[in-house]
Amino acid sequence: MGKTTSSAAKKLAATVLAAVGFFLPAAQAAAGGPALFVPERVFEFPPVIDGETVVHEFGIANRGEAPLLIHQVRADCGCTAVSYPRQVPPGGEGKIRLRLDTTGYGGRRIVKAADVLTSDPAEPSLKLRLAGEVQRLALIQPRVLHLRGEAGQRLRGEILVQPEEAHPFRILEARAGGGMIRVATLAEERDGRPAFRLQVENLRTEAGSYNDTIRLKTDHPRKPELDLRVFVYLRPPAASAGPERGR
Repeated sequence: MGKTTSSAAKKLAATVLAAVGFFLPAAQAAAGGPALFVPERVFEFPPVIDGETVVHEFGIANRGEAPLLIHQVRADCGCTAVSYPRQVPPGGEGKIRLRLDTTGYGGRRIVKAADVLTSDPAEPSLKLRLAGEVQRLALIQPRVLHLRGEAGQRLRGEILVQPEEAHPFRILEARAGGGMIRVATLAEERDGRPAFRLQVENLRTEAGSYNDTIRLKTDHPRKPELDLRVFVYLRPPAASAGPERGR
């Protein structure tokens, strides 16, 4: 019984020594390599208005003994890696600058991430996140106006813009930039609150697909300009019926 126990103990000791011998070189290599340190991995930005841009710099440090390489920063859609260091020396620091476009996220909480690929064997990939609330500036119906018809027709449509109670503003000017459409602004009241109705008319009469931008100038201190998109689709006129063939 004692011999069996002794034999089992020897086998266990041998297994442990083998494991230590296997991992020791890797541990020694890691000790002499780069060591990534990121104090902040999630940035909670204060509430912003739909369309505003969030920019933030994440600090990154190398606490190892070899240069830390930043191979790539891959960001989610709507998020952009503006700049980042390609290499951080031992004991050095750097900044990863991310930019977030909040257009289209009004009334929602948004979380966007960026994957950072590094040469640190202990953490070859890490995520940095931008998160926060995006407030809606106004009710816009429709958000994008589509006008469809036949070539030669003057098509008309409307866009309703009603500022949110938390972000009141007036439209000072509405201008189409591409010369494809004409726009007029009518002030009105909707459900007891101020609103604006944009009356849009296309100016092109040739068949084809066109697009234009309506730029609104407002008196809102944080959103002095607001862009709306208009798409026009004009199909060729229907072919006129030919003369009847004789019997």
